[in-house]
Amino acid sequence: MTRIILASRAAPWALLAVVVAAGVSAVYGLAAIVIDVSPVRPNKLPITELCAVASATVLTLLTRPRLWEWERVARTHRARVVAALVCVANIALPVACALPVVPRLPDGTAWAWVCANVVVIAAIVQLVAPLTGPLWAGLTGLVLWFVFGALHNIAPAVGPYLPTSSSIDADGRWTVALLLGFAAVLLHAKTHGALAWTRAREDSFRA
Repeated sequence: MTRIILASRAAPWALLAVVVAAGVSAVYGLAAIVIDVSPVRPNKLPITELCAVASATVLTLLTRPRLWEWERVARTHRARVVAALVCVANIALPVACALPVVPRLPDGTAWAWVCANVVVIAAIVQLVAPLTGPLWAGLTGLVLWFVFGALHNIAPAVGPYLPTSSSIDADGRWTVALLLGFAAVLLHAKTHGALAWTRAREDSFRA
């Protein structure tokens, strides 16, 4: 199954997308979007997370179900396995965007929470993709990333119930991240990466 993925025409482009996103993150990753509508708890959204959201979106576009249809595994049990493995890769690979900034952080700076946030958003993108298609999934992930960050500032009381952490709390929500990732993998395995109507809509665009 892994050989099917690595031999596909999308795999080199997917890896290149991750490398490019990680490179951008290495240059600009320490910068942040500051949300300070409420000056009591200003929240910083690291640019490295934005790079990861972009990476997750591009990966979803490149590895949409056409990947395993090209390899003639559609409608077989292998399609479910390939869909699940691709989903796992699409959730894990965006974490590479956070790694280049770690060596440049001051000693003792918490950083694992950024990786947890990346996994959460990447998992959300993967959860939405079979239902809406990759572009809308990426847009959903981007909007939710910003909304969660804004809520940490505007309504700090709801912060503990959000799937992402704020720069102030810096407590990675790994349990939520893993649960979302597991749900995404199950959904991709069940739907072969896309619902029937999502596939039909993509086919109509190509027609």
